[in-house]
Amino acid sequence: MQEDNIRWDWDSQIEDDGQDVSSYTLLEPGVYGFEVVDAMRSRHEARPGGKIPSCPKMELTVKLMGKDGQSSLCKDSLFLCAQMKFKLVKFFICIGDMKPGETLVPKWDELVGKRGMAKVGVRNYTSKEGEQRQANQLEEYLSPTKKEEEEIPF
Repeated sequence: MQEDNIRWDWDSQIEDDGQDVSSYTLLEPGVYGFEVVDAMRSRHEARPGGKIPSCPKMELTVKLMGKDGQSSLCKDSLFLCAQMKFKLVKFFICIGDMKPGETLVPKWDELVGKRGMAKVGVRNYTSKEGEQRQANQLEEYLSPTKKEEEEIPF
């Protein structure tokens, strides 16, 4: 079970494991190996005037691994709708569950531990406190090649 999903009760022990949750490593834009560390089923509710209809959604947390050993967590969502079919196909090809031109019934419960390569960028946003911040975002899941499969840094 992913440690982030563990719920405590009032008598639980809390340990400082040295992982400050407020710290965040911003990786430079580029191509990185990733591993899916969490996958949670959810639902997207359409926004008025939005492009994506109400539909099931898979919320992913991936660990990005830089060439210098730095790593960072990044979130992404897979929307189960026709408008986002291209992204679903690219993701499943990227992790090796699908080949171009194939049909697939995804094994959603088996995503944790899957690996691939992705183009990563940096997005700017305003926090709830009104501060300007930056975060990594997955821009594109990349089709694997033999060389890339051997070089995924995990």
